[in-house]
Amino acid sequence: MVVASGFCAAAQPLESVRALGSENAVERQKAIDTLRGLGEKSGDILRDIEKTEKLDWKPLALLRKLVGESVIAAAQLPVLKVDDFAPLGGKKDEHAGGHSNVRLDAAKRTVLMPGKFIGMEDRPLEYLVVDNRERPDFRSRLHETLLCIEAAPSEVQTALLMSLYGQSEVAADGSIVVGADSGVMISVQFDFEMAHPNLARESADSKAAANPAVPHKTVRVPIESLVWNSQTEKFMRRAPFAITGSRLEKDPRSGKSIYMADYAGWVVALLLQAEQPYALMYTPLDMRNTNPQSSNGFYRACHYTAPPSGMPCTLVLEPYTGAAPKAADLVDTGNKGTGVAPKPEASKP
Repeated sequence: MVVASGFCAAAQPLESVRALGSENAVERQKAIDTLRGLGEKSGDILRDIEKTEKLDWKPLALLRKLVGESVIAAAQLPVLKVDDFAPLGGKKDEHAGGHSNVRLDAAKRTVLMPGKFIGMEDRPLEYLVVDNRERPDFRSRLHETLLCIEAAPSEVQTALLMSLYGQSEVAADGSIVVGADSGVMISVQFDFEMAHPNLARESADSKAAANPAVPHKTVRVPIESLVWNSQTEKFMRRAPFAITGSRLEKDPRSGKSIYMADYAGWVVALLLQAEQPYALMYTPLDMRNTNPQSSNGFYRACHYTAPPSGMPCTLVLEPYTGAAPKAADLVDTGNKGTGVAPKPEASKP
């Protein structure tokens, strides 16, 4: 679609959105600049247009990228310098020694791990973080996670213990109470691909590698900003994750005790499986009891903000310092399409 110049996009955002599909790169850039100028409400305006207008893939891809810019700008956390953190078992100022797949500042109780994005938009997420090892005798979860890391769960647990984190318990009824010093706020640092007139995608849902000609910006955002809740049609609710520590079980073949988080590779889980509470950390949100295959919806990688599969990132764990979350703070279930969550007692399994 070719759109003539001189359109009044400030008064009519829809015209600017349609101009994103122009064959003229200059017109596309003008439309991008104008839509960015809508301010902090631009994300809501563009999402409303997406819901009501049938758009071709090119303007749709750019619209979603602009929504992502708006979300990330509002959620941004300070970018961290990875080299300011000492490798696990080593020292910050020494090149030798330590485990570079886990870095920490024990005094600040902050742990960093390199990883990469995996999440695919068309599949529900059961995990936010797993390790990247293939297992011949335990089904790989790489197709059900947002991202993966190089470090083993036991190495992450060691860094958390060195940083004086405590542990929460999973009760028999599946409830999780975030204990003192066991709440973790999770964020992800990565290079976000900005909207650009030459943004190349086969379709708006494509997860092709990022176009090197497109400008990127290093950002750090709460991990919830990368996860979409298809029940409430909102981003995942921000809440501390609970360190539950996994468990030791006897290997029936060797008779030896094994650390189940390492055996399974589960670092941060969304779905709580009562018979297999093997993850190192779980969300205490009530969605942990929701079947991800349910027609009522579950969590998915967000197409506004989540980078392409394979994009490198840094996972950041920091201490939760707020008051103990109340039941109402942990409600993230809802009636699909309404964005309204039921009362906490109505969301019990």
